Amino acid sequence: MSEMQLSGPLFKVTMTEYERGYGQREMGVKFFTTEFEAKEFCFNYNNPPGDPDCFYRASYQKVN
Repeated sequence: MSEMQLSGPLFKVTMTEYERGYGQREMGVKFFTTEFEAKEFCFNYNNPPGDPDCFYRASYQKVN
């Protein structure tokens, strides 16, 4: 497997499911090379918001 070199920032998006009575669990991770793409993905993932008993949420953070 080859290694990829990035010259700019990298943004990690974490997707989580929250369900009443069961808690939360990670639904996956994605990486983006621009903050705009990470924000856009989170916005689209978080809408529609779901209901209080079960909903999904994505958040991002800069990793380098």
